[in-house]
Amino acid sequence: LCSLRSSASPEEIEVAVANWQAGNTFVLVLSLEISMSPELQLERAPAILVNAEVPMGAPLLLHELRLRADRDTRVHCLFSKSLPNSVVLPIMGLAEEAGHEVPPDLEAHWCFGLDS
Repeated sequence: LCSLRSSASPEEIEVAVANWQAGNTFVLVLSLEISMSPELQLERAPAILVNAEVPMGAPLLLHELRLRADRDTRVHCLFSKSLPNSVVLPIMGLAEEAGHEVPPDLEAHWCFGLDS
């Protein structure tokens, strides 16, 4: 397990990514800032991508997925109850358009969530 916060130095990021790509690290935890950085170059997409911090909007989430995932990546997103409906509703739409079932908890969040 290797965890990189947004304060990680370029050298720390380089070592962590090299270890992950070599198979020496099985879990690479990245802050949203590092994950979204175009400077972070991964040779392969992860088997599992967990978004613990969801970007504030569907376009940013799609951008992150295009950067980090491929068609074989299993993606999990953890949503905060403080996300406004202006963020939740477009993400629900993306899931439906892609043919995925919208999780009941996300639908409940939309029904009782914060106004945009």
